[in-house]
Amino acid sequence: MGLAGDFPSVSQALASPAAPHNGVMVNLRSRRLETLFGVTLDQLAAEHLEALVASSTKESFDLDYKRDHYGNGGSDRRKLAGDVAALANTAGGVIVIGIAEDEQACAVDAPGVAISDAEAGRIRQVVASLVAPVPTFDILVIPKNTEQIDHALSIRG
Repeated sequence: MGLAGDFPSVSQALASPAAPHNGVMVNLRSRRLETLFGVTLDQLAAEHLEALVASSTKESFDLDYKRDHYGNGGSDRRKLAGDVAALANTAGGVIVIGIAEDEQACAVDAPGVAISDAEAGRIRQVVASLVAPVPTFDILVIPKNTEQIDHALSIRG
């Protein structure tokens, strides 16, 4: 998979609907990530993400942190598409949006980010238009203190 030009049909590319993270089974299965989190990805909760910070867990080939949402500019869209394509070209993985990292790529803070249906749709549209073939992925909204402020992108390789 790689970055592509305009995808001919965005509706064809949206193969994986939004996963509201309420018991929906996640497409990605990773023994390493499930061991790291202590649960399957469809059971992720805010305390599992906060544990990454508490243990200063370092990013790896299948785990990526982003403090903030990807922006709307062209370079930000290409960065999102590149990150998704990189995980899809390996064993798959998780991009956790709402976790800050230090210079050594270790989790240092979990401020979370707000996610709306519009933002989830934008992420799907960017991936569908810039990554070919379009990978299977889920957007997991992980509530924190009754607010949906953390989320993770799960990408199957």
